[in-house]
Amino acid sequence: MQLQNKLDAYPEIKKVYLIVRRYIYFICINPFLQFGQLRRKLHLSSKYKSLRNLKNQYCNKKVFIIATGPSLTKEDYLGLKDQYTIGVNAICKWFGETGVKTDWLVVSDPKAYKTLLPYMPDTGEVFTSDNRQNKKNGAGYKNHRRIPVDITNNYRKDSAPRRISNDIEVCAYNGNTVVLLAIQIAIYMGFKEIYLVGTDCNYDKNAKNWYSVNHGIIDKNNVTAGERMIRDYTVAHKWAEIYGVNIYNATRGGMLEVFPRVNLDAFIGLEG
Repeated sequence: MQLQNKLDAYPEIKKVYLIVRRYIYFICINPFLQFGQLRRKLHLSSKYKSLRNLKNQYCNKKVFIIATGPSLTKEDYLGLKDQYTIGVNAICKWFGETGVKTDWLVVSDPKAYKTLLPYMPDTGEVFTSDNRQNKKNGAGYKNHRRIPVDITNNYRKDSAPRRISNDIEVCAYNGNTVVLLAIQIAIYMGFKEIYLVGTDCNYDKNAKNWYSVNHGIIDKNNVTAGERMIRDYTVAHKWAEIYGVNIYNATRGGMLEVFPRVNLDAFIGLEG
């Protein structure tokens, strides 16, 4: 990501770099990944079969995906304790502090995973990307649920179609926010209503806080992160409708207008 930011200052060089990178990926790497996905789709591989006991286990239920945007407060977090919840990244720092855990936790980025390992439960309620970096990052990895992540979206042209998956045993597609992975997990588990909380998508360089609880990895030059996230959410909105899932934005404020907005207060303190 830092290299991409530096290349923004040299658009011609960046254009050549992206073409070469895309060529190498689709010719040399992607065919092997697609072969692996085909084997999993045909159940010829059992590597991720532990995910199957989650498939459609929560049909027609609703779930709250709790991100760590600056609008999120501990009061709202605690108010959702009786709902089904999926937390992301540094929300796990509040587990010990408040005595309340989300039902599931998703941490995908290798740096964040390494930083947050001391705060995570060492159980299957934690999801992470199955990659070499996370494998090296600690004992918790062996007990956490690993998901095969397809990075094709990173190498497509901006104009090319992107997608999300409804079968994370085959693959989940990555993006610019870990919430995208959490959405795919929720769809796989059968939830038909997904509510987003703390997805501000607002990365003002002069803002005092970018997160309500910080995972320790901040690039203050990455001011376009919110725009890229919103593009990912647009893709999620399209595919969720195809999969028969409704996504709503229960964030207080923020820049995300892709999904219908709902009032979070309507759900605080209510049983799921």
